[in-house]
Amino acid sequence: MLPKRKPQRIKSLNKIVGKSGEDYACELLIKEGFKIRERNFSTKLGEIDIIAENSKVLAFVEVKHRKNTKFGLPEEAVNRKKLQKIKKAALFYLNTHKEIKKEIRVLVVSIISSKDKVIKYNIIEVDEIF
Repeated sequence: MLPKRKPQRIKSLNKIVGKSGEDYACELLIKEGFKIRERNFSTKLGEIDIIAENSKVLAFVEVKHRKNTKFGLPEEAVNRKKLQKIKKAALFYLNTHKEIKKEIRVLVVSIISSKDKVIKYNIIEVDEIF
């Protein structure tokens, strides 16, 4: 039988991988002209990895980072259920920040890396969530 700590270590490793993915996603968004407003915004309704804005758009960003494509592309992990959670958390955020009068978008930043080197990335706009 496996020791109980094994899943905790794997979960911690996934958080480290996810954190580095989020750091890289922030760099990409900044290069695209966005300012990072918040990271890891969390409510009982769901979590948003990054909230970013430029002069016209407020973007709710989901980051998916993989070391390989053995289980599919990173963006394929963003399913309808995940999008609903993002939407609920985003609506909560907008209700608490009524001063925001920008176009709202949901983006998925997909990152594939190997040995701390990014092999491929993509910024995907999710249509018709709002």
